[in-house]
Amino acid sequence: ALLLTSFPCIAAIDSINAPSSVKAGTDFVVSVNPGPEKPAFSGDHFTAYRVYLAIAPPEKIKRSLEPVCYLAISSAVSSTEFTVQIPADIGPSGPDSLAIATRRFNERGDKSDISYSDTISFTGGTGNWTQYELEGGDNDPDNTPCSSYACTKECSQKFYPETKNATTIDEYHNTYSCWLACPGTTYKSWDDFLEAYWKRINGTFPGSDDGGPDTCSSISKSTSATKSATTTTDSSVQTTSTSTSSPPKTTKSATTP
Repeated sequence: ALLLTSFPCIAAIDSINAPSSVKAGTDFVVSVNPGPEKPAFSGDHFTAYRVYLAIAPPEKIKRSLEPVCYLAISSAVSSTEFTVQIPADIGPSGPDSLAIATRRFNERGDKSDISYSDTISFTGGTGNWTQYELEGGDNDPDNTPCSSYACTKECSQKFYPETKNATTIDEYHNTYSCWLACPGTTYKSWDDFLEAYWKRINGTFPGSDDGGPDTCSSISKSTSATKSATTTTDSSVQTTSTSTSSPPKTTKSATTP
């Protein structure tokens, strides 16, 4: 990944309860038991939640669990229950393939660490895992509603040969532009993203929400939240002829654009 800059997050580990099995396109309730805030620095308390969907593709491809899109963009931090649904085109059906994640925010732009539910089984899925996902490719869940994720991951897969071994930020231009064109996404223009990116790299824009990838690291996942689906068949995986498997991911310090 090219974006390896990280900024302080505030510890706030929540307990998340979600159903053990979820059907695509069907409402279900996620409940959150808020943990205490432990500020890393003085500042405002959190005022809002964001609820994400995290994916855990098959373990044979060795990818860790992480958020890929949001299910609820902003809810008051006093809220403890959220009604959400997962689109069918997120991915294929499978056991232990998804999880719910939450993060807290405040108006200043401070973010908490990410908390995770146990993994859940998914039924009614019509999508496929892409090689980009299976090999640990990143995206920005804060600018991607789950209704748009199928589009953005197609973009990521299409330009994966360009970004797989990228050494410069410019090699992500086509992917980012494609993400930007997906209905419902909220990415800034490429020029605005580059300006914010270089400010971050040069240390002049710490902690700001630049409309690009997130740079706060996440907390450790529970054992049950790192399990992966093992029954997905080869027919559910999209591949490109130029890519091979990557080493396992163990930590998430940053995301690529």
